[in-house]
Amino acid sequence: MIIPPVGAFIYSVPFLLFGSNLIIFNLYQALLLCVLFCFLFKLFKEKTWIILVILMLTLPIPFIHVLFQGYNFLLILEFVILMYLIKEKKNDYLIGILLGIFCLTKQTVGVLMCIPSVLYLFKDYMKTIKRFLGFLIPCFVFLIYLLVNGALYKFFDLCLFGMFDFAEKNGTGIDLLFIVESIIIIILTYFYIKT
Repeated sequence: MIIPPVGAFIYSVPFLLFGSNLIIFNLYQALLLCVLFCFLFKLFKEKTWIILVILMLTLPIPFIHVLFQGYNFLLILEFVILMYLIKEKKNDYLIGILLGIFCLTKQTVGVLMCIPSVLYLFKDYMKTIKRFLGFLIPCFVFLIYLLVNGALYKFFDLCLFGMFDFAEKNGTGIDLLFIVESIIIIILTYFYIKT
């Protein structure tokens, strides 16, 4: 996988606290799933059921891939939390920290999520500066981690240069899971803009 290891770090927290066991892993994912739906219900109230129905249409296999362990689920969770923070006009430093975590979960998606904050330069440049400073916090912590472990070059080799190798050797077909995830993001964005 051409992703930074932050997703693996997030999933390793319960192992550190409670030991390595599959039941611990599944309980932790269930907790994250509850957190996701708590934020969805705060954002969209009863319209959240539409999202759940769309997820259920893809049973049996894709539903597991969308809602269970992996960076796809973490990105959806982070996206929903980001929408909540923006809707509630929370601290821009906190939004920046979440954007940094976004980039460290999947760098290409994270960069795309930062684009709207850059557009604030033309309206409210202080908002952009605060978000950028917040963004630097998780990135700086991760940089220190890489330097301490002597893995900085390996990180760039995998997560930056590896993207080009990966794109050359793989097809560009679109699968059902991609379509379902795209529909969910479009619906979430529509509900968010409408509210």
